[in-house]
Amino acid sequence: MALQSGDSLQLIYKREKRSISIKLAERFLYEEIQMERKAIMQRIADIDGEISIVRNILKTLEMTSFATFPAVYEKLSVGAAIRSERIACKFRHLSCTAKKGKPRL
Repeated sequence: MALQSGDSLQLIYKREKRSISIKLAERFLYEEIQMERKAIMQRIADIDGEISIVRNILKTLEMTSFATFPAVYEKLSVGAAIRSERIACKFRHLSCTAKKGKPRL
């Protein structure tokens, strides 16, 4: 079956349309990757902020006398423990986001 001029134009049009679709898909994928990267970098910055707070609590615990202020010492240490758990959860969530799956424990 021989191609007529109209048929060849349709094939060229389909090929160009497919090429445009592929370029749009590549651009969309690139933009999606960039958005994911921004989200991951924001999560890392949040984790870093939490770690700084825990460091400050630890320095305060070093300076606080347990014998003189047991309630303050307890409050600070429990606060540090809760923040540390939050950091661990954020790291697990970051791992899930990066792998797009469930974390390995």
